[in-house]
Amino acid sequence: MILLSIPEEAALCRAAFAGVKVGAMVQHCHHGWVIEPLTQPPEKRIAYILSDKPIKEQALRLHLFRPVRNAAVDVAQATWDAALDAARATYNAVIEAAEATYNAADKAARATCDAAVKAARATYATTAVDAAWATYAAADKPAWATYDAAVKAARATYHAAVGPAWVTRDAALDAAHQAECPDCPWNGRTIFPVATP
Repeated sequence: MILLSIPEEAALCRAAFAGVKVGAMVQHCHHGWVIEPLTQPPEKRIAYILSDKPIKEQALRLHLFRPVRNAAVDVAQATWDAALDAARATYNAVIEAAEATYNAADKAARATCDAAVKAARATYATTAVDAAWATYAAADKPAWATYDAAVKAARATYHAAVGPAWVTRDAALDAAHQAECPDCPWNGRTIFPVATP
């Protein structure tokens, strides 16, 4: 990879982003991501690179920061977003219902326990206090187990729903990156796999 001067790389980066809007998929906006949605105007990121990143990193960052031109990435991202939204909605509905059921059971058991503890303490009957807490635990434990089972099932359903969309999205991102950034130093975690001089 041949890097130009920082001003030249900045000019090329700005030209590449002409007309690109927030939300577009971009490569190497951040050193630890290959492709991600643009969350701010590209000029803001370019200005940040030029003002806040080490000089020795600026040319490379500007060289690699580009919009993704592969339409398959947009389709894969939209599919992923839709799957994620649907899975989250299902998960949240199950969790809310499970929490409501648990909270109702816990509240009733707790009220019974609190009344028994109050009465026992009034007469200094410590064994009755222990018995009240044991009764509470006996009522609360199955309610918690039901809640926990609902959470585990909801998580499994969530992962089953988003997993295939993630695989499709990931494959599209990898293919676009390989096609559009062939001489990239990305090592799977960063664009700086070795210390820059």
